[in-house]
Amino acid sequence: MPSHALPQGEAPFLPGEGQNPTYLAGRQGAVAEFKNRLEASPRPPLNAMVLGPSGVGKTVLLNRFESEARSAGWAVVRAELGPEENSTRGLGQYLAPKFDTVRYDNSARIRTVARFKALLRWIHWDPGYGIGAFSLGDPEASRTEIELGDAIHDATKACVSNGRSGLLVILDEGHEVWDDDENQSYPLTTLLRAVSGVQRSLSPVALVVAGFPSLARNLAAAQSYAARMFSMEADLSGQLLDTDVRDGLLFPLSKVDCGVDDEVLDALLDEIEGYPFFIQIWGEALWQTAQRLGVQTIDGVVLDEARQSAHETCERFRRRRLSGLPDDFQLYLLDLAHYRYPFHRRQLEADAAAMSRRPILEQLRDSGMLLPDVPGQLRFAIPDFFEFLDREASR
Repeated sequence: MPSHALPQGEAPFLPGEGQNPTYLAGRQGAVAEFKNRLEASPRPPLNAMVLGPSGVGKTVLLNRFESEARSAGWAVVRAELGPEENSTRGLGQYLAPKFDTVRYDNSARIRTVARFKALLRWIHWDPGYGIGAFSLGDPEASRTEIELGDAIHDATKACVSNGRSGLLVILDEGHEVWDDDENQSYPLTTLLRAVSGVQRSLSPVALVVAGFPSLARNLAAAQSYAARMFSMEADLSGQLLDTDVRDGLLFPLSKVDCGVDDEVLDALLDEIEGYPFFIQIWGEALWQTAQRLGVQTIDGVVLDEARQSAHETCERFRRRRLSGLPDDFQLYLLDLAHYRYPFHRRQLEADAAAMSRRPILEQLRDSGMLLPDVPGQLRFAIPDFFEFLDREASR
């Protein structure tokens, strides 16, 4: 390979889903707010929700939150919720052992130095609060609420005794859990009441819950303190700004001494349409093509060579999103290829109701797959997904 070829080494782009990119485009504000609130916790406590459809970087942002918390001395409990946890008992049986593990690990690691550091924290670094006695203070609290609250409290106490700053709880796929009045099942209320009870004792425990946009509605409907608890909300549903997309492309490439022509950047903005995952797909295709051609500037020639590879990868991503849905959802989406796009919301709602497909439409909106566009219209969150459906419907 010529001497002016791109240097070998770590790839500047990582198009695998959930992988940490070398540059987190458009999320600096959320990271800064998280760090500030974590530093101030537990007065007031940090409780945050991260909202957005698939592919916009929720998991990546959670990874960054976890990294920042660990760097600040916090222990972390991280879990992914699923349908099995959508009951009071199921949630408690899933989460309580995770807190017990943290308590055990930190209790087993206590050393004289750690105890000395903890003593210094409460004497010099903390203005008068410590791990107080825990009590939910609610005679109607269920056994699961109490057991889960005790597990969180004991884990936090062990972490602090071991010199940690506190305990951060990160729950992904939070939309999988909600309260159900009809079946008298309240897993979300159980979780929030337990966390809130521990936080009221001024224990340094923080909570981050991530999920589809429907998570915000589920939290608001919970019979708990959710309306006041969640002081931080990171909504990733919208498109990234053009400046963020540019930074997401240019910064990683600068680390491998690769430049990009301005006209190529303009073309990439049209291709990516502010969708975070597509930055990684296009960046990887361009970088690999530049390496193969032995050049250090991505120009129109490189773009033309990389275009087919990037389009094919984006198409596979769209196909995975479609094939991962239930059959009736897939059929409904394929039928939408016959509508005018962007969709007129009222027409879509009326037609869905007439065909008994209103629940499907609502779930697509709840998941963030369909997002509000201009007033009265809906669009897909994934760029060119409508065109993809048209191609699939024509096959």
